[in-house]
Amino acid sequence: MKYYISEIKYVANSALSKLNNEFENVYDQISEKGYYVLEDFISPEVCLSLRAEFDKYSTLDYVWKDAQDSDQRIYAIERVSSNYKNLFNTPLLSAIYKKHIDRYNLHQFTMVNRIQYKENNIGSGGGWHRDTINRRQLKFILYLSDVNEKNGYFQYLTGTHKVSEKFKINRLLGKKLGEYRYSNEDIEKLLALNYQCVDFKGNMGTLIIVDTSGVHRGNPLKEGVRYAATQYMSDTNFHEHITKLFASE
Repeated sequence: MKYYISEIKYVANSALSKLNNEFENVYDQISEKGYYVLEDFISPEVCLSLRAEFDKYSTLDYVWKDAQDSDQRIYAIERVSSNYKNLFNTPLLSAIYKKHIDRYNLHQFTMVNRIQYKENNIGSGGGWHRDTINRRQLKFILYLSDVNEKNGYFQYLTGTHKVSEKFKINRLLGKKLGEYRYSNEDIEKLLALNYQCVDFKGNMGTLIIVDTSGVHRGNPLKEGVRYAATQYMSDTNFHEHITKLFASE
């Protein structure tokens, strides 16, 4: 039942949120597929500058690292770098959030990560997963480096953000309804059932607007490095296990 209770609120909010035709077309694709790609969101020069900002702070104590020291992250980097403060502040992105999630409540921060090849790395995000399963989750993922088939492109199973698919997929895979992590074997089963996986390769400056309650991962790196900035957004306060990772002002 909890799969549907929060969805009632989101559907009502979406129905009451009006967009112009251009923004509505973007929203329709997110609603149907779970994502929308916007190329050239920022220039290569700005990407390089933002990467340099990350590198400047990357040795400090609040930098999160995975067990392999492959994925390094700064949560709430805008607390220490003014260059990130208004990065995602555009009319389109604001309108999409308000229609897809909430017109009145917004809690947000920017996470920047640099992930580099290490043997047996599992990619950004720790494998296939959903960020949430009983509510919607919208993120803006901005490539700050060119991303190809070798350096950790984002992958997404189309349409798996829909509330009916969340229930259906876990039932098909024999999982409890609250489970949100999936093995490679699970994904192979879904692909055999005609679920579609989209590989998001793109130049630096490419922005992915995505509902990450759908099944996704960062593909394991085969070589090189990938930089990305991700805007986290919620209609409620973030949990303490997240906020304790925030950069120190």
